[in-house]
Amino acid sequence: MPSENQIAISESAINVNNASLKELEKLPRVGEKIARRIIEHREKFGSFRRAEHLLLIDGISDANFREMKNFVRVE
Repeated sequence: MPSENQIAISESAINVNNASLKELEKLPRVGEKIARRIIEHREKFGSFRRAEHLLLIDGISDANFREMKNFVRVE
């Protein structure tokens, strides 16, 4: 059973499959350039199936992903 903290994080996390540019820019380590790349990837290849698929985006390293993963959801 998820803790209250985990539930709060998941409810406030940004859904990368429908987030706007400005919403994506709120993620740790994501500026305008990477936010645009996320949107372009989503438009070209369709929805992300797992949060880890963000690692396919140029500019998102393993370290960057570790910082943002608790603020991201995929639906």
